[in-house]
Amino acid sequence: VEDNPVNVVLAEAMLRHLGHQPESVHNGLQALQALQAAQWDLVLMDMQMPELDGAGATRALRAMPGPAARVPVVAMTANVRLEDREACLAAGMDDYLAKPLDVAALHAVLARFGLRGAAAEGSAPAGVPDSGS
Repeated sequence: VEDNPVNVVLAEAMLRHLGHQPESVHNGLQALQALQAAQWDLVLMDMQMPELDGAGATRALRAMPGPAARVPVVAMTANVRLEDREACLAAGMDDYLAKPLDVAALHAVLARFGLRGAAAEGSAPAGVPDSGS
């Protein structure tokens, strides 16, 4: 979930390079709609977006009934202070990536959640509805 078009292109390229098939939306409201409409493996969530920011979208997601409420959410933000990380976790996010996005750090986070791309598994890629960088 990313509102900056350049960041979307970069994150999607990294995810594809790692063997995943990303889907992008551009704000927290669109993310909630996408999460209600389909099952996702992971959400990469920008923190500062119009309409509904990442923390608000994550809190709303965690309040939803059903499996969508349990999808892992990884914050993506340029704010790298300890307080920023703690705010992300307090909002219900499961992990945190700093921008600019680093492909090795992204790979490590995906692996922590058991997500291996198609190249690693030889099967269909894991869906990752997001592109934040």
